[in-house]
Amino acid sequence: MPSPDGLDYRYVQATHDFGKSSVPKQGIVLHMAEGSRIVEYLAGSNVLRNVSANFAITTDGEVVQMLPLNHTSGSLNPRDVRTSNDPDGFWGRRFTRFYDPDILTGKANARTISIECAGFAAKGPSAVQQRAIIGLVEDLRKHYRRPIGFGGHRDFADYKQCPGKSPGIKAILAAVGHGREDVVVDPPEPDPCQECQEELQRVKAKLDQAEDVIATEVRRIRRSARNLGAYKPLPNEEV
Repeated sequence: MPSPDGLDYRYVQATHDFGKSSVPKQGIVLHMAEGSRIVEYLAGSNVLRNVSANFAITTDGEVVQMLPLNHTSGSLNPRDVRTSNDPDGFWGRRFTRFYDPDILTGKANARTISIECAGFAAKGPSAVQQRAIIGLVEDLRKHYRRPIGFGGHRDFADYKQCPGKSPGIKAILAAVGHGREDVVVDPPEPDPCQECQEELQRVKAKLDQAEDVIATEVRRIRRSARNLGAYKPLPNEEV
């Protein structure tokens, strides 16, 4: 079946389609599926939690459209969108500030175009999948003829590791950007615990040194005790 949006991709209807979005699309969100047969799964009868996606990337790098662009998928939990950033600043709210604030009040799926990539977050997308995702993002930006942001599942959900921080994910972000090109991304927030952690490391180093000194002194005392035990005083010596 051809794409309902005139895109050059095969179309397979996802089981769960939440209908036309009531608000404009503003960004693309990438997921790692934690499985391989993603098209068959999303189009099947045993989909957990009503999950769906606008696009799927197969293990061999084929892009398959599964919902019309203006339809809402079920890829994010719209009732629990994060407002924080990771300590290292890699994922988080600073990359989603370009969205309308209503993503925090139930419109996260309506505002996003979702991509579900076959594979696992720990390994990340393969080289052929990386090329497919980058090409898809470029096609979508050409289609909309306006800035369209890009990010990952963890930008919206701090309880998910998806899509991970593999070299493949980093390569995709380097190619298409993280956030939206016309919006300045907030700098990473300073870690309030950094100074405490540094002090803790200094204290730990001192404790390690003290343990070495104590261990050396214990060995010396034990040697002295053994020497005293082996010593036999002469008859005219006081003991």
